[in-house]
Amino acid sequence: MHRYDNALADLNRAVELAPDDAWIITTRADTYRKMKRYEEALADLSRAIELDPDYAWAVHNRGETYRLIRRYDQALADFNRAIELVPDDAVSFGTRGVTYLQMRQYDEALADFNEAIELKDDLSWAISSRGEVYLGMGRYEEARVNLDRAIELAPWRDRQWVGRGMTYLLLKRDDDAMSDFNEAIRLSSNDDKAFYGQALTHYTMGQNDKAQADLQAAVQIAQQKRDEDPWDWRNPLRLALYHLALGKAEQAERLYRQTLSGKVPAYRARTAAADLKDFLTLFPTHSQAWAIHGIVEEYLREAER
Repeated sequence: MHRYDNALADLNRAVELAPDDAWIITTRADTYRKMKRYEEALADLSRAIELDPDYAWAVHNRGETYRLIRRYDQALADFNRAIELVPDDAVSFGTRGVTYLQMRQYDEALADFNEAIELKDDLSWAISSRGEVYLGMGRYEEARVNLDRAIELAPWRDRQWVGRGMTYLLLKRDDDAMSDFNEAIRLSSNDDKAFYGQALTHYTMGQNDKAQADLQAAVQIAQQKRDEDPWDWRNPLRLALYHLALGKAEQAERLYRQTLSGKVPAYRARTAAADLKDFLTLFPTHSQAWAIHGIVEEYLREAER
């Protein structure tokens, strides 16, 4: 974070000299956001919007800040307003789509990504995210086409290699899946989902010892992430999934139940259910996975009443 300190000092001085300049305040907020000082970013952005309610950049950035701290309803409200102000802004459509994707509202996400890509057809992260939507909808060939294009545009992003690897795996193209997971791990050795995907591929190829080694790596990374951010529900739910894949069904069930008892948001539980469904697509006779999938589905029925 030290690389932002000098910039922040200059921006603090600029705000002192021009306390009602919405552009300067929004620029400082952008620096706060990059430093993960989200509350200070929100305070600056709200001040900028108070000074200029039609300042689309400030409205969009506040939405993005809300999205990063998982306050999705407020994020959507700001993205809606940003799009009203600048209806041809591909980035606002794309980031609203990412918000819907994180909430597992696939139809809304797909509509936004379609609009973003129509406005800017080389917006790689939106194309990759549309691939994730198609993957979540079980439209694997469309997922692959989008992820192919995203990788062509931005081959350095490990997330889209993981997404395409999982797509290949569900298409029963094991060698292609293994190649993509290897590349994802080469790009980021801290990507637990890449190790998990590679492990599933090893299982489908009958290489159980290699699968177990990859899953141990995934568990170690996910545990570290959980320790660093215990309030991010993704981490314990992924950790539970990895224990299930390791054959530790009792430990997995205990962790699922413990995590869900903490009132996990419905969109996170939907993600957990989708991950289990993918696992069951690959291993349809895994009785413990069916049982745990039932537990998560029951939680969702109660949460969404």
